[in-house]
Amino acid sequence: MISNNEQLTEAREALEAAEAGLAALKARIWQPNPELFRAMADAPTRLIRQLRAQIDEYTGVLFASDTADFWIELEGPRVRLGTTSFAEISRTIEATRQGVLRLAEHIFSGIQRHTGRPLESLRQLCNLSPVALQPGSVRVGLQLANPANTQLWDSNESNAVSKAVEVLMKTLEWSASEENPLEDKNLPQSPDLRRLALQAVFGIAPRPSSNITSVRFVGRRVPAGAGFELTVKSRDRVRAAISTSTLDQFEEHEGVIRELDLDGPSFTLRERANGQPPLKCNYDGGQLEGLVKENIDKRVLLHGKRLYQDGLPKELFVENLFPVLPEKSQ
Repeated sequence: MISNNEQLTEAREALEAAEAGLAALKARIWQPNPELFRAMADAPTRLIRQLRAQIDEYTGVLFASDTADFWIELEGPRVRLGTTSFAEISRTIEATRQGVLRLAEHIFSGIQRHTGRPLESLRQLCNLSPVALQPGSVRVGLQLANPANTQLWDSNESNAVSKAVEVLMKTLEWSASEENPLEDKNLPQSPDLRRLALQAVFGIAPRPSSNITSVRFVGRRVPAGAGFELTVKSRDRVRAAISTSTLDQFEEHEGVIRELDLDGPSFTLRERANGQPPLKCNYDGGQLEGLVKENIDKRVLLHGKRLYQDGLPKELFVENLFPVLPEKSQ
């Protein structure tokens, strides 16, 4: 990442040297042995693409004709286009989309109550469309639905989505720094909104078992456009913040949704890791009913609060749900 003009000069010098080296390699090897050239050119080519992307970001070329609301950059020793599974890329994008949606639903409920309006229009507004893809580290430009393209949405809904993105980005910025206190003014002052924002970030941050070691956000919707980076350490910080802001114990569980009861509403989480017993789960039918129905008999990652009775742990109250795609998906 380039943060000043001195580093920009160094990056340009490194780019020039890498390009000259690749050109010399091509002159020697391409004609007699194209396959050998491709193999030997892999590492310098990735370096060149990475340096070009960093230079374009710092100088503003990336954003000059950019239609993306924000970019997500995934980093890791084995993370790059052509080798990173679709499952890992889509997991981060889906966690971001769900985070925006949950925040928008909460904000919208405070703007317009008891109207009986379905939330499907909000879900459509929160759809994230990839508008650009850059090589090197996986960099995906994402754009929210444009309310100007349809008459289905009113200004309250689009305002709620814009506010949700703003809240999420400020919470991401807080989570990326170890110096910001929990009382930081950038965090939502409403306890419920703060909890939702922190849970959204927790779902986006890289998991210890993932090939992805950092998730970086840049772009015009990102505060100051400077960008920030989430790591596994950020995830631990957010988990602690969630536990501090609620008296309930925040937990994460993975398994398959079985035995759906729409009257509860509840379901049982089975096929859990390390042979753990089935877990009874309750949820808010208005907020998560669609996601639960879509993922019945599928593997999911749950975030929620453990409920207690007579001091003993009982069922889990689910507050966030993320589909877990098979790693073989490409």
